[in-house]
Amino acid sequence: MTTDLNRPHLSLGDPPGRLRHTAGTVPRGWLILIVALQLAVLGVLAWSLLQRGGRPAASGGGIAAESPGRQRELAHELENRSLYAQAAEAWEEYLRSTPQARDRAEVWFRVGRLLMQAEQFDRAAAVLLRCEQAAEDDPALRKKVGPELVTCLRRLGLYGEVGRELSRRVEAGAGDVQQGKVLATLAGESLTEADLDRLIERRVDQMLAMQGAAGVETLRQQLLDEFARPETRRQLFDELLQTELFTRRARELGLDREQEYVTARQAVEDHLLAARFQARELAKIQPTDVDLEAFYKLGESQYRHPETLTVRIEELQPDEQAAAVLEGIRSADDFRQWQRKRRGEPEPDEEKSPPDTLVRGQPHPRLGNAESLFALEPHAWTKEPLEHDGRRFLVLIEGKSPARTPPLAEIRDRVRADYVARKREEMSRRLADELMQRYQVQLERWDGGGKQTPAPAARATD
Repeated sequence: MTTDLNRPHLSLGDPPGRLRHTAGTVPRGWLILIVALQLAVLGVLAWSLLQRGGRPAASGGGIAAESPGRQRELAHELENRSLYAQAAEAWEEYLRSTPQARDRAEVWFRVGRLLMQAEQFDRAAAVLLRCEQAAEDDPALRKKVGPELVTCLRRLGLYGEVGRELSRRVEAGAGDVQQGKVLATLAGESLTEADLDRLIERRVDQMLAMQGAAGVETLRQQLLDEFARPETRRQLFDELLQTELFTRRARELGLDREQEYVTARQAVEDHLLAARFQARELAKIQPTDVDLEAFYKLGESQYRHPETLTVRIEELQPDEQAAAVLEGIRSADDFRQWQRKRRGEPEPDEEKSPPDTLVRGQPHPRLGNAESLFALEPHAWTKEPLEHDGRRFLVLIEGKSPARTPPLAEIRDRVRADYVARKREEMSRRLADELMQRYQVQLERWDGGGKQTPAPAARATD
């Protein structure tokens, strides 16, 4: 018979203390209160989600999560890295997050320029129009919008009546501008003298920009004066009209989107940008009087004018006897008269027979080495023919100028040009070295067998 003495006894005893009296007897009011609190928490969470509109949380790291200050910093950083489309997006997000920004119109203009650099001309045109609306109280900014908007319309190939009227409005700046005489019609649209003036100004500004001289008003006015001549205006109008026709047709055919064209345009842009940077840096060279004086004294010898002679040269014929010729020459006037007679010049005429110039230490094209002539005095002549390359010459010394060093005031422009050229060369080398270090350029060495060995790498020096 089996007993239960070795089996464990399992049972739940009564809860101690207060729990013994309340277990299983929770009041109904407490349950209702707990459910109500839970519903309230859920309501608050739902309201929060609706207010945020489903946007990502700040921890997501997206552009929309940044504060206005951080948004501006991000936009600047993207610009500095030439990420134009992304920078435009960052600036637009800044405007959305700061609807009352004082620089709203300026930022819209900035966005438009960035989109143009990203070649998104349709979006750029829309943004520029928005900028124009926001800049109602800023006529200077509205004036800047016009040319940029015209560029967008041209790049989009919008040459219709709307584009033409818009370009005239923003370029002329007023509706009451006198258009002048109609010079031609293009697809039913009139090209007037005022249009030609604007085209000429645009061409001049483009020329100055390519030469790194944008903003040099004196040079700009000189070019405008040159283009003001009737024959020049006519020639330029024909060229501009032809270019306009070719450009319109090329955009209609989509040639501006072909890869070959895009690559070539990028190469030109890179060259112009590099030239503009170099011109901006080199424009900082502004020598003072002290600089020019010191430079002049250090290189004074290079400005020294050597001794020179003014001479009259006459070649003898192969069968002509020099002794017979010299026998009839007793003075400088006799020499000149003999020379005029040989040349068929009845009267003295300095313009027909100007004297030659000999510079000491430099060979003459006809006489070769003419050092012996510097021993003669003015109004003397050679008593023996001077021979060079099988030819014989008689020479009359008209005048002699001793060697001299002109003062700085006399050759100041030349000294300044030499100083600037020297400094530009030095600055160009220094800029190249600094940028090679900044961008960690490593050059490769080539040996005679065509193998390459790495040269020491330059380190960044930010």
